Amino acid sequence: MDFWNKIENLHKINRSSLVIGLDPVIDKLPENIEKNNGGILKFIEQIVNSTHDLVCAYKPNLAFFLALGDDGLKILRQSIEIVKSCRGHTSYGDIPVILDAKFNDVGHTAEMYSNFAYNTGADAVTINPYIGRDTIAPFIENGLGIILLCATSNPNYTDVEGIPVGTGRDGKPLYSEIARLAEEWSRYFGKRIGLVVGATHPDVFARIRKYAPNSPFLIPGIGAQGGDIADSMKSSITADSFPPLIVSARSILYAASDENFADAAREKAIELKNKINSICRGNTSHTSIGERISNE
Repeated sequence: MDFWNKIENLHKINRSSLVIGLDPVIDKLPENIEKNNGGILKFIEQIVNSTHDLVCAYKPNLAFFLALGDDGLKILRQSIEIVKSCRGHTSYGDIPVILDAKFNDVGHTAEMYSNFAYNTGADAVTINPYIGRDTIAPFIENGLGIILLCATSNPNYTDVEGIPVGTGRDGKPLYSEIARLAEEWSRYFGKRIGLVVGATHPDVFARIRKYAPNSPFLIPGIGAQGGDIADSMKSSITADSFPPLIVSARSILYAASDENFADAAREKAIELKNKINSICRGNTSHTSIGERISNE
């Protein structure tokens, strides 16, 4: 099943647009978990076991696993296997994994990145779009979903992503051009292409949606980064009613530091999931998705 079909399928089953980021940090592990790489794996396993019926995907961030040293990539693969172990359960569906790595390079190097991502068991990747369409092809050929960096959640995103493109009335920020290209490349490859749009910049959503009506948004920045869910939802649903992917990591992973951390993570995930669904139901400009959620 295509990555985007997996997302849509699990969205219907779990009634959720929530993506939990897996960003493990040894120093932040709960008090009852050993502060080592083995503890990281136990922590992720308990987080996934307590939340997998509340999500539409998980998003491990490659940087946090590389920081674990020589065993980091092994722990990444094992973490993805933990998510996959939840698959096949009829009530939960097939849980997709987004490897957040901001990949890209020239064609033959992109092919190596693509092979690495595929071999981890990931279903989709985040990609830096600034090298061009041909470098995306290896990821498409490996059957991976593509999510392009567009307007990222960091404070200084406009240093590059906001550079004006064109002149006069035709001038627009670079992130708008990336949005347009996502639609163009999607038609070229015959596959949906998503966009990373930070919840910390709610003013950009309508502009990006104008240029990319059918590109699903992966929305980081909720929770610890201070992004507002309601503001982020205003233009986040596609023209054909594909739901947004709302990311939360630290606020769920580290909701508690004691032995009840998994229960606390579940409670926080339920809270975010319900808030997202409530906003969808109340958003009259997107009644179709709201009706889907309320009727499921």
